[in-house]
Amino acid sequence: DDPLSAVDSKVGRLIYYTAIQGLGVKRGKCVILATHQHQFLGDTRCILMDKGKVVNTGSYSECIAASNGMLTEALQTSDNVSHREQVPNDDIIARSELMQESFLKEPVKEAGAGSSGSNDNEQKEITNTGVVKLSTWLDYSSAMGGMLVGVSLLFLFAVTQSSVLVSIVAVGNWANQPVEEQDSPYLLGLNLGLCGAVIMLSSIRAISAFFFAIKASQRLHDRMTEAVL
Repeated sequence: DDPLSAVDSKVGRLIYYTAIQGLGVKRGKCVILATHQHQFLGDTRCILMDKGKVVNTGSYSECIAASNGMLTEALQTSDNVSHREQVPNDDIIARSELMQESFLKEPVKEAGAGSSGSNDNEQKEITNTGVVKLSTWLDYSSAMGGMLVGVSLLFLFAVTQSSVLVSIVAVGNWANQPVEEQDSPYLLGLNLGLCGAVIMLSSIRAISAFFFAIKASQRLHDRMTEAVL
């Protein structure tokens, strides 16, 4: 998830320069950051991908030119700091400490105060609507382990839901029986057996779905990483 999405611009810069840069990159660590905050890219090497294919490799400005309008310039909201600015490694800790000090000293503004121009530099997200294609479901089933696994999970979901409906009908019929017949060993055993089957099938369905979903996520992530690298 995007660690900078739920914070304002000041806190986002503090997290980026202090934690991600100061504690990770500056110490020689390989940091993979998933974020929509393009203003932190600078002139570093960028890879523009579209539908799983590499469209362009170069600076962020070159990727913007090759994106046919899908990407736009994004500016930092701090004073005189643009997304193209390069921050030297030696200045990362000092700058982050100054930012942290100013952030702690700055009084909290009331909601709506000074917010007239707060959205000037925000970049609108592009959203798509539609249905999931059949090929996507087939690819996901393949990532889970094959079509047999996908069909088996669908069958397990259908059987579990059917057992729930049968159990509801059986309990309803049992409740409508006369009081003297409700203690029948056959009816009690039938309802207990159906409830036990529902619990067992629901547990198997939950464990199986979780297991194969995790496997599919791992395989898709590995394929995506291999395609980029």
